[in-house]
Amino acid sequence: MLYPREHSSNSRTAVLVAGLMLFLSASPLLLHSTSTPTTFLDSEVQSSETGIIDPWTDGDQPWPQAGRTPDRMSVGPAHSSSGGAGTDVPANASELLTVIEPVVNWVYGSYSIGTDALGTPIADLSDQISTESAAAERCGGSSLFTVLIQTVNVGGNDHSFLRIIEGEDSSLVWEVDLGATEIVKASPLVVDLDEDGKQEILVVYDAGASMHVDAWSPSLECSVTGWSSGSNSGDLLWTYSDDELRISSSEGPYTSNLLGGHKPTTQPLLADLDLDGDAELVIAAIDEISGDPVVVALPLSAGSAPTSLWESTLEDGSHPSDPAFAQMDDTTGYVMLTTTEASSGAMWVWKIDSQTGDQKWGGLSLMNLDGDTDVPHIRLPGPVITNLDDDSTPEMVLTIPTDADGASGVDGAEYRGLEIGDGSELWSFEAVNGFADAPPIVIDTDADGKRDRVCGVTW
Repeated sequence: MLYPREHSSNSRTAVLVAGLMLFLSASPLLLHSTSTPTTFLDSEVQSSETGIIDPWTDGDQPWPQAGRTPDRMSVGPAHSSSGGAGTDVPANASELLTVIEPVVNWVYGSYSIGTDALGTPIADLSDQISTESAAAERCGGSSLFTVLIQTVNVGGNDHSFLRIIEGEDSSLVWEVDLGATEIVKASPLVVDLDEDGKQEILVVYDAGASMHVDAWSPSLECSVTGWSSGSNSGDLLWTYSDDELRISSSEGPYTSNLLGGHKPTTQPLLADLDLDGDAELVIAAIDEISGDPVVVALPLSAGSAPTSLWESTLEDGSHPSDPAFAQMDDTTGYVMLTTTEASSGAMWVWKIDSQTGDQKWGGLSLMNLDGDTDVPHIRLPGPVITNLDDDSTPEMVLTIPTDADGASGVDGAEYRGLEIGDGSELWSFEAVNGFADAPPIVIDTDADGKRDRVCGVTW
């Protein structure tokens, strides 16, 4: 575990933290909300100023997107040695029992990497299962579901398949062929587009020299003989396409098929940009012609393909990070992200008005010229929005992923805590060694409302 220090320090320690990060990522499988979707008021009174509704955070889903919530905090349910429901139902447990000896419950299929995406949503899809009462328990029962992207050879060509897997016994519940796409590294997203209690799945990918966003409304059918998983092309609600943008980049150290074909890809973001109680979609993409990073905000509905709310072109850097959302008060929010220049490793942080797309900073330089030209590898880790001090407004933790000297222990990834208001630095520290492909997890160990530990993995 790494302890934030006031600026850099020459005293460094190496600690294994991968287990902690994996445990936090998996813990939502064990507990989820059983509450029904919020019933919203008429649009005339749906404003954050009234205090009547809360901004969208997770849609009452266990893990709807990468990082779980728009701040990318990746917070799982509480665990303790005295946790658990005992003889009661698990949903009534205030804490979960600490997992001391984890075991593999099941493995789905034989696909060597499990899923192509860099994130795996976990969803409660119980409201969209069509079955008979005699088969209710075997057809999902109280199970959660996971969403995977896998590559399948179809007629000699690689196609990407979007698949839903039942969490109790790893049954294939639903699947659809997305066609011949680039490898889909962006995590699917789970959101109720029309507030009917049934969840839709959004998937963002590149194919045919364009960026696409598909909105799927899975109809899950099951009987005493099992799930009917095929022939689901009719579940497509709409597709948004942009032939000038890409969510992945052809520029990176591992893009060759000999090295895995890893095109640096950002993770799309669900966030309540106008604080009205429903989610919008934010994508950090790259303009295919100019090479500039472009942030796009899309409204979401079940009716038809959206028209962008705004687009913001970032003039510094070649690759954008995953975006995150910072709500500052009842009326103000920002989309936060970083960019890096592949030829130098230099980085900038961006603060964009979530409702208008106006840039509040013209690219705040992090002044990190360490000469690493192998960036980013798989993705550029984005900001984590959290509270680091005594005031009520959030701050952010940034990752500078570079490790210019490779296996040598002189350089390593750097983490910085910054004020969102003016970009001033609260603290920074450097990992002992290694490159960072993922953002850290920030933890409040003494429950005082301030995050006091930063746990990250480098390699």
